[in-house]
Amino acid sequence: CATSSAAVALAVAAATAERWSLLLLGAVAGAAAAAHAAHRRLAARHADLAALYELTQRLAGCSEEQDVLREVLLGVQQALSCQRSQLLVLRRAGPLRYALDDTTTMTVQQLPAAPAIVDLLVEGRDAVLAPRGARHHLGEALAASGFDDAMVVRLPSDVGDPRLLVVADRTTGTFTAADIPFLQTLAAQCAVSLRGTRLLDELRSEVASREHDALHDSLTRLGNRALFSRRCGEALARQRPNSAVVVMLLDLDGFKEINDTLGHHVGDLVLQQVAHRLRTQVGGRGVPTRLGGDEFAIVYPAVSVKADVRAVAREVSEAVSRPMDLGDLAITVQASIGISMAPGHGNDSATLLKCADVAMYAAKASAERISVYTSTGDQHSTRRLLLASELRRAAEAEELVLHYQPKADLQTGAVLGFEALLRWSHPTFGEVSPSEFIPVAEQAGLIDGMTWWVLAEALRQQRVWAAAGYDLSVAVNISARSLLDGRLASRLSRLLTSSGVPPERLVLEVTETSVMADAERSAAILDGAAALGVRISVDDFGTGYSSLSRLLEMPVHEIKVDRSFVTTMLQSSDNLAIVQSTVNLALSMGRKVTAEGVEDEATWEELRRLGCHAVQGYVLARAMAGERTVVWLGEYEAAMAQARADAWEAQRAVAVAVDGDGAAVGAPA
Repeated sequence: CATSSAAVALAVAAATAERWSLLLLGAVAGAAAAAHAAHRRLAARHADLAALYELTQRLAGCSEEQDVLREVLLGVQQALSCQRSQLLVLRRAGPLRYALDDTTTMTVQQLPAAPAIVDLLVEGRDAVLAPRGARHHLGEALAASGFDDAMVVRLPSDVGDPRLLVVADRTTGTFTAADIPFLQTLAAQCAVSLRGTRLLDELRSEVASREHDALHDSLTRLGNRALFSRRCGEALARQRPNSAVVVMLLDLDGFKEINDTLGHHVGDLVLQQVAHRLRTQVGGRGVPTRLGGDEFAIVYPAVSVKADVRAVAREVSEAVSRPMDLGDLAITVQASIGISMAPGHGNDSATLLKCADVAMYAAKASAERISVYTSTGDQHSTRRLLLASELRRAAEAEELVLHYQPKADLQTGAVLGFEALLRWSHPTFGEVSPSEFIPVAEQAGLIDGMTWWVLAEALRQQRVWAAAGYDLSVAVNISARSLLDGRLASRLSRLLTSSGVPPERLVLEVTETSVMADAERSAAILDGAAALGVRISVDDFGTGYSSLSRLLEMPVHEIKVDRSFVTTMLQSSDNLAIVQSTVNLALSMGRKVTAEGVEDEATWEELRRLGCHAVQGYVLARAMAGERTVVWLGEYEAAMAQARADAWEAQRAVAVAVDGDGAAVGAPA
């Protein structure tokens, strides 16, 4: 028994030891398996971190959205060992798909609809997992999308259309729930990088916008003075032999009057129209800019030295001077253009612009209104600047005075009236011509005040003649600004009332060019003046480009033929024909015709034969000071009476010789 008991005990002990060893072995195996799993998870975690780090590094070098997307799609495919990766932008017009082809080149495609798997990403859900072999709705969505397996995550974003990152067709196993956080991390990194590129694009756009604004005029969208200097400097740096850099400076004649009388809104519209025409006319040949106010400049960077720059300037001038339709207004402006060229006139933008400015003011005094810089013109420019600075003082110091030139009836020789002519006797320069200081007054904004001073002084002088027994008219030249002033009639009415001069004794002389600059508005304003009883005369006719019939549709009482035709009409058959046709047409429409610049008796007689009504010129008298006019009138009347007496005596002598009895048939009146 003892032996049996021992055997049993040994058997039990052996069995017990084997069970504990098995348990121990099982524990060791379990621990090893757990350790291996942990190692695999750690290795996967390490691989994910390495992939994320590598992608982050690559993205750090990307500044363009396309580069960011390509790197993200490529990195996702490599990290998750999948064959497909896509980024979908869910736009209203239809989803836009960014994907990699077999050559790792990114393609962009507009899709008719998003893949079916995307529809599972309902509102509020940020990820969808569809492993290989998925059933029911997941499997159906995979089959409809053409994927074996897939994951979809939403990119975090606070702006723009929703963006989704899609990966599919894994080559090692299938996607699991553990892959979702990693894909979301990659999506978040992608979103950060895309936001960075967007911010960078916005920054670039803002910098470009600020640079554009710094170099462009906000009203006309043309380049400004800074861009002019830059483009001119670049053109000078690239200048080739046998080529010239040409600068044209344009100034709009009468623009200040448009601004003052029609308002700055209309002035802005005019500037925009001019800018559009310059942009269209110049095209790619040059760079049009607005320097400020009504001054524009054009840089032509590579012009042949044999090119006709005046012809180019004429094309620009014609483009600018075409009538502008501004709604209820039809306005015409003209440009004075000054031209300078490198290397002849300078080798930097500032010098070329200065020379063009000198030429531009010379252009204002020329018939063509186009001038190329000369050194002589530069001397005149210095004088012009001095005159501009002293003109206001001259008005206050009474250096400006009126002289009066008589106008006489061609048939009887009787004086009909005087034209008031402004004169300036400068203490240094001496007598300054009106053709020189009137444009300066217009540029300096003094012309309106000067015009109304002349009107008041001329009406005062008319009262002096009336008091001396001479019922004569006085003619005053009206500036282009006054012709755009809607208050002209009311201001004239007050002035006539205060002076006591009958309206029919005032003649307003307007130039053909100023009237036709805005014919409709000029006609309306002249209608108002004519309604007061004031007479309207068109001065310098024939020097513009309008038709006489168009002018005579306005309230015009008199046409004055320009002296340039009259003084040479006996030597030029062309000028004689111009004078004759003007007289005939004016007579046929019931208007008076006065010839300016009559300097001899032969011209007087020819004009009488043509049917002209009145003459003005040296044949009668030069312009004289106001205090001299009454004395001259007395002397002229005495001379006329003596001439009539001499003519009567001559007639009587002829009659005596013929009749032989010495009987007189009449006596001088």
